[in-house]
Amino acid sequence: MPAANPKRWLSLDTGIAVRLGERVETSHLFCELAQERGFKLFLVPTALAELECHSRQASGALQRAASHVLECRKAWGIHCALPAKPDFNRHTEWLVAKLRSKGYIPVLERRDSLILAEAAVARIPILVAADIPYDTDNAALAYSLAELGEFPVAIFKPSNCVLSGCDEVVDSMPRADSAWGLSKAERSFSVF
Repeated sequence: MPAANPKRWLSLDTGIAVRLGERVETSHLFCELAQERGFKLFLVPTALAELECHSRQASGALQRAASHVLECRKAWGIHCALPAKPDFNRHTEWLVAKLRSKGYIPVLERRDSLILAEAAVARIPILVAADIPYDTDNAALAYSLAELGEFPVAIFKPSNCVLSGCDEVVDSMPRADSAWGLSKAERSFSVF
């Protein structure tokens, strides 16, 4: 697998990460299958920040699960996409506002909207979400992102992602630019 092939990148939302920390077998099987098929797993800044907050401020099972993920994510092969652009927050907020105006993100889903926007800015084509509270038309979402000059992202539940051939979905997504071939230096995120 080429290291710089964003077509093979998946961003995990906080819910998926928490389920990994809770040792939910299906979540671990999903991640293992994705990695066996050549996908690289990421947490974007908001997902990572939510885990850090849960590990410090939550109690009980949520606190233990978040702490476990933070301790084990490198061993599990989960990378962090960290912003390298100085205007990252402003750009992400602009994108969230645009997506909300088009009806893709409910107003009450602030963190989910940031995770989606960060995946687009990080050029990660697939967001795997544990609980999608709304039906998303991935084709329309991808075209809207491309119209805004952003990288298209499709949202999947874990059960529908790797098993249903997300390669075909990614191949059919519009491209805002030649983003698939960008080098690490050209991307707006650093990968750690």
